[in-house]
Amino acid sequence: MHNLPTQLTSFIGRERERAQLRERLSSARLVTLTGAGGAGKTRLALMVAASVESELEHGVWLVELAALTDPALIPTALATALGVLSSADRGTLESLLEYLSERHTLLVLDNCEHLVADCAQLADQVLRRCPGVRILATSREMLNVPGEVIWRVPSLALDSEAVQLFAERARAALPDFEVASDNVAAVTEVCERLDGIPLAIELAAARIRTLTPAQIAARLDDRFGLLVAGPRTLLPRQQTLRATVDWSYALLSDAERLLFRGLSVFAAGWTLDAAEFVCGDQPGVLQLLEQLVHRSLVQVTPWKAEMRYRLLETLRQYAAEKAREADEEVALRERHLDWFVALAERAQPGLRTAELPDWLDRLEAEHDNIRAALRWAAEHRPEAQVRLSDALWEFWYIRGHLAEGQFWLDAAAQRTDVSLAVRARALKAAGSLASYRYDFDRASALEAEALSLAHEIGDLPLAAACLVNLGNTDAGRKRYASAERWYGQALQLMRDLDDNYGVGLVLLNQSYIARDHGQHARATELLERCLPLFVASGDRRRTGRTLMRLGTTAYEQSDYPRAEQLGRDALATFSELGFMPGIADCFELLASVAAAQGSAARAARLFGALEALQARIGRSLSPAERRLRERGLVAVRRVVGELSGARWRADGQALPLETAVAFALSDATLEADAAPSRPLSARERDVVALIAQGLTNRQIAEQLIISERTVDSHVSRIFDKLGLSTRAQAAVWAAGHGLV
Repeated sequence: MHNLPTQLTSFIGRERERAQLRERLSSARLVTLTGAGGAGKTRLALMVAASVESELEHGVWLVELAALTDPALIPTALATALGVLSSADRGTLESLLEYLSERHTLLVLDNCEHLVADCAQLADQVLRRCPGVRILATSREMLNVPGEVIWRVPSLALDSEAVQLFAERARAALPDFEVASDNVAAVTEVCERLDGIPLAIELAAARIRTLTPAQIAARLDDRFGLLVAGPRTLLPRQQTLRATVDWSYALLSDAERLLFRGLSVFAAGWTLDAAEFVCGDQPGVLQLLEQLVHRSLVQVTPWKAEMRYRLLETLRQYAAEKAREADEEVALRERHLDWFVALAERAQPGLRTAELPDWLDRLEAEHDNIRAALRWAAEHRPEAQVRLSDALWEFWYIRGHLAEGQFWLDAAAQRTDVSLAVRARALKAAGSLASYRYDFDRASALEAEALSLAHEIGDLPLAAACLVNLGNTDAGRKRYASAERWYGQALQLMRDLDDNYGVGLVLLNQSYIARDHGQHARATELLERCLPLFVASGDRRRTGRTLMRLGTTAYEQSDYPRAEQLGRDALATFSELGFMPGIADCFELLASVAAAQGSAARAARLFGALEALQARIGRSLSPAERRLRERGLVAVRRVVGELSGARWRADGQALPLETAVAFALSDATLEADAAPSRPLSARERDVVALIAQGLTNRQIAEQLIISERTVDSHVSRIFDKLGLSTRAQAAVWAAGHGLV
């Protein structure tokens, strides 16, 4: 028995969600599906209800509340759905409770959010007085009833369910439409930019009659004007994307609306302290933020020791539009910029201490916010733009954002409408990054100008740093005598300033010159002198750099075991930090060692991984690095020939970075070993291939549409059959057997 409507369109995906909800309903008497408007709460609830109808003696009954405006009519709506007639002496509610008290049934209360308090009261009474009744509710916020289980409806999986939904609904509008190689990227972009929200994807797909997927994607900046073609039979608030969000916005209090608009300034999430600063012109930000979370407008996820919050992009664009209408955007942008300038300037000194990993992760998490702040500052506050660019240059270098960093630092270096002190630091930072990209002529010009300004304003630490960088640019151009003069001046100034860290930098750079002159004992002595200085400072990046250079020196002395061990030690550090240029340097060293030891396949694949990473971070090889690589490739070709060497390099280029690092840290050659005594099943091969792509067990479950528990079992059997103990080892095995 039921009154569920017949579905006129196919239901896509959600197998895992349906299974989980059935399990929840078996143990909880009230389950509330929450989520943003258009997330598919109603459709999912109906599918789950239909799947359990046969298990309930008295069936399932849908109560549609969206059209109700008077909370007093909720019992009447339920009575109508159940066919219960109220008696004159008992009233509708009492008649309902008496009727349900002996029933074993499921009630589906759909769209409770605008009547949430009254729905909560009704649900509470039903649960207390009717022990055989279970309730499945849909609402943009929880009912907050004792015993309630909250189940947030997630967005569709972007690489499978969302694309499939777009294709199905597009075919309804244009029967010969297919997702193919020429449009799959555009379809995926549409689904990603619409956050995997089913309603938004369906509205976009309806546009396929007149627009290609690429044209739809190009117009999503005006998504509220574009996505307006919902079926006339839907409720008015579901016929357009704007109407769906308008409904949620109208349910907010004035204070909640003010905060919602303020949060639109964050490009990709925020922390509580950031929200309190940027939106701090109103009291009780935490309490209001909690309300927006409860109303499914703000998403929250754990991040390290705190929470991060975000708006789906559709909601962020809506809130930003409302902020502009309220003339709030400029003030919000200014406070947003102030926050991220202060954050970057707090991070800058920490990038040379033991706090480096934490600061790198923080800046990476805020990178989209930082980009938005830079764009605003470039147009409105030049000094803030230059300060922010200077504070970020080492982050950009370490994490491999070289081209992006150079763009902003070059723009900062060209500004003359800022103070001399700020401009001098930006010039020095721009020169540093240019030097790391081997643009030594430009780096030298920038550093010379920065040094002149440092002397003019009396900033001796800045002058010392410029002297080091001028030495680096001359060393890079093989002007060794000039470089040594710059280093000598820098060393004296660093000692005068009692800057042991700076002394370590000079010694490190002097070791490069010694190595280039074949003075390996001298290079080793300089490196061993600077190593404890970096260790004492807590700077793991420069500690790793020193280890890597000691490894290079050992390689050039044909001490290959020592070179390999030092290279792996450095790589382990760089991988943990996400230091992309350092990882590339270690790939080069370990590839060269492998080539010298006759491990041609290992060497070729590491050279391939190196080339892929260099292209990814926008960094070319220096002349010395090119010579080292060519020397290794000559050795590879001598052993296996041109064709095999090229094939193995291509294999290395295709490796995901995590897999390439695991391979470099292992003793593997990636040759196809003998088949395991117990071969993997087809499903186990699918799982190990996804492990190699860096997916978690939960992500693998979503991809393969199986339970996470089943994936856990597959992984255990894979490790047992292959004799492995880590996911990194599994990734290497998968790469070596053509599964990546």
